[in-house]
Amino acid sequence: MNRSMQEKWSWIEGTHGMRSQLLDILSDADLAFSPGGQTITLGTLLRERKATVCALSDEDLMKTVDRGGFTMPVELQLDVYLQALLIFPGKATIYLKAMNKPLPEQIQDSIG
Repeated sequence: MNRSMQEKWSWIEGTHGMRSQLLDILSDADLAFSPGGQTITLGTLLRERKATVCALSDEDLMKTVDRGGFTMPVELQLDVYLQALLIFPGKATIYLKAMNKPLPEQIQDSIG
C-alpha cells in the first residue's frame, strides 16, 4: 500500500461514506436531475476513483503531472481530489434542497 493510501484514504473513505448515504436516498430519476442551465446531472457527480489511487506506488506519487503550463506531484493531485470530495457534499445539498429531499444526518452535521 502506498504512503498516500495509508495517510489519506481514511479521509477519502469518509467522504465516500457521505456519498453512499446520498445514494441510499436517491432514485434513478433523482440521479438524472439537473437544476438547469449548464449544470451536470447529480449522477455525474458520483463517479469513483479508488482503483486508480490504490494502484499508485510511492514512486508514482513523486512523479509530476503537467496541468497546462504548471506541474504538480501526483501526491498533491490526491490532496486536490480529497478537497473535491469534501466540496461534493456541499454541492449535493443544493441538488437535494432543489428536489425537496432530506439531507442525510452525516452531511447535515458536517456540511449543513
